[in-house]
Amino acid sequence: MLKIAYIYDVNNKYTYANRTVASGFRNAFQARGDQFTIFDTKKLSQWLPPWEKINLVTYKPDIIFASVSAISYLPVDLLKNSALVLWGEFFSPCYYEEQIDNLSEPTKAVLRKYSSRNNILVWSQHDDLINEKFFGGYERELGVGFIQLLHCADKNQYIEPILQPDTDFLWIGNTSHRLEAYNSFILPLKEVSQNYIEHTEKNMITPEDIYIQGLYQKCIISPNIHTEAQIKHNILVNERVFSSSIMGGFQICDNVLAKKYFNEDELVIATSKDEFIDLLDYYRKNLTERFKMVKKMQANILANHTYFNRIDSILKALEARCK
Repeated sequence: MLKIAYIYDVNNKYTYANRTVASGFRNAFQARGDQFTIFDTKKLSQWLPPWEKINLVTYKPDIIFASVSAISYLPVDLLKNSALVLWGEFFSPCYYEEQIDNLSEPTKAVLRKYSSRNNILVWSQHDDLINEKFFGGYERELGVGFIQLLHCADKNQYIEPILQPDTDFLWIGNTSHRLEAYNSFILPLKEVSQNYIEHTEKNMITPEDIYIQGLYQKCIISPNIHTEAQIKHNILVNERVFSSSIMGGFQICDNVLAKKYFNEDELVIATSKDEFIDLLDYYRKNLTERFKMVKKMQANILANHTYFNRIDSILKALEARCK
C-alpha cells in the first residue's frame, strides 16, 4: 500500500479543474488500496503556524503530488524518502496566453538542489510538440524526470448514456479566458434553442454536483470549447474531452487536436457556429447514432484514458528512475 499526499489549493472555488483532478486521483488510488490524504497549499505556504508542514512530515508519504512551484515551501529536507510528482509549469518561457504559468528561476534552483536526492517526476498534460519545445529543460538542465500525462476521466463517474435526452445542450465552464469562443459558439446555440442548461462563473456548480445530477447525460449535445491559443498552437485537449463523455455526454468539440486521440465515430469536431447549430439539429434527429458514438467514446476512455492509466504511467516512470 502506498501513502499518497496530494497538495492543492483546497478552498479556491475557481479551481474547477484542480478539484476534478484531485478527486480523480483520490478515487483511483483508493480503489487500488492505497492511502490518500489531501493537504492545503495555502496552509503549507505559511511558516506560522507550521501545523500543515508537521502533518505532512508525520504522514511520511511515499509520493507527493503538487504543482512544481509548491516545492519552494515543502519541507523536502525532512521528506528524503518521498518521491515528488509535480505538475509542471512551462520550463522555457511561453506567452501564448495569459493563463500559462512559466517556471521561475528560484523554483529552478530548488529543483536542482533536490534532483540528486529525491525521485522527482514532472508531468505535463500538453501535446507532445509543446512538451518538446517548452518542457525539455527539466531533464536536460535540472536532471529531473519528465512525463506526459494527458487529461483523463474518473471511471468511478461512468454513467450510461440515454437514448432520449430531454435537453438540447449543456454548457459548463468559465467564460472569462475563453470569451471569444463562448461568443462564437455558445451564444449562437442559445439563440436557436431555449432548452439548455448553463453553468458559468456567474452561477457555478461543483464537479460533484455535475456528476450527481447527471447533467451531461441529460443533454443531446455538450459543446466543448477551448481558448483561441489552445487551438492555434495545439497546446492541449481539455479535461472535458474526457470527463463529459465518461458521464454519458455527447460532446461537440472545437479542437481538431482531439482527432489525435479519438476517431470520427467517437468524437465530433466543429469549427464554426454554423456547424455547431447544424450538428445540434442533426443529432436531435439521429439520437441512436449519437448514443452509439458515446458508447464508443466511453470504451476508448475506459481502456486508455482513466486515472488508473495515468497512475500506472507515473509508477513506471518513477521505478525506471530508481534503476
